[in-house]
Amino acid sequence: INQNLELLVEQEKYVPPVELTELPTCLLPVGFKRIYSNEYLESRNFFNFEKYKVGTSTLLQKFRDYVIIVIEQNKKEVAFVSRYAGSNKDCVRYKNSVSDFESILFGLDDITNKTKQVIIVEGIFDKINIDYRLELDKHDELKCVCTFGAKISDKQIQLLKSKNIQDVILFFDNDVPDKVIKYYNTLSQEFDKVWLTYNKEVGKDVADLNTIQLVEALVNPVSLDNYFVDCKKKKKL
Repeated sequence: INQNLELLVEQEKYVPPVELTELPTCLLPVGFKRIYSNEYLESRNFFNFEKYKVGTSTLLQKFRDYVIIVIEQNKKEVAFVSRYAGSNKDCVRYKNSVSDFESILFGLDDITNKTKQVIIVEGIFDKINIDYRLELDKHDELKCVCTFGAKISDKQIQLLKSKNIQDVILFFDNDVPDKVIKYYNTLSQEFDKVWLTYNKEVGKDVADLNTIQLVEALVNPVSLDNYFVDCKKKKKL
């Protein structure tokens, strides 16, 4: 009887946490020069040039007309993202460093020992817009981090857990419903509470939302079932 009962009980498999290793310092493009104002960045609500290291490089043709945003983690330069700010529509929008972005969260250093909840977005300008609109630099309880694309790695989850984050708000753009469902389920196994929200207006990314739209989305989270049904309706339309 004991043997039969043991076979009926599913054994919980122990999954060791992902080991976090120290990231190497990233070499910035040759000729990198820090700037403290930029018309393109300011049009994207990027005004905090003291907090973030931003610059340009005129020595390399590859980075001409690009603004370079340095990514720091643990007070260390570990990557950079460069965004095209010129008028040529055929130019590649982003040229980034060859870094382990799966081990990086833009905004991790914003988290303090008072932070228990974070908003997870997929892009740098999503985070910048939320910080600016909601004035998160003035509040320790809630912060926003960026995952560099509509994906969340085990290492990024472990980074948040290392900061004792309890609750997360998943706020990806509304064009990746399959990924949202996947990562919502993953996060639900790792944190106390996972809130799901999104912008219901098709074609608008998180970076494009105004303060009222952001607040409305954040204070009205949806269940996974309702999210799934709503996304299916939009696809049919």
